[in-house]
Amino acid sequence: LILAGIIYLLYELSIVGGYELTNYMVPLLEGFRNAIEKFLPIGTFLREPLIRSLVLNVITSINSVLIYIPIFFANCNNKLNIDS
Repeated sequence: LILAGIIYLLYELSIVGGYELTNYMVPLLEGFRNAIEKFLPIGTFLREPLIRSLVLNVITSINSVLIYIPIFFANCNNKLNIDS
């Protein structure tokens, strides 16, 4: 029972706490993408410039990975606090 409580506490602090931190990260990353988008050439209805597509796809991919950083940081911080 104590072990189950400790496992639940670790889950709550690392995973749930990390996901709550993503609520602050996502608007920042979307704002960065939108700021870059303003400087790229605008396409037409049927054609989109290759540089615009490439840059926006790369930024979106990087943002998708960066969203998970708070989860890992929360997990590392919890491990450091528990060991000390």
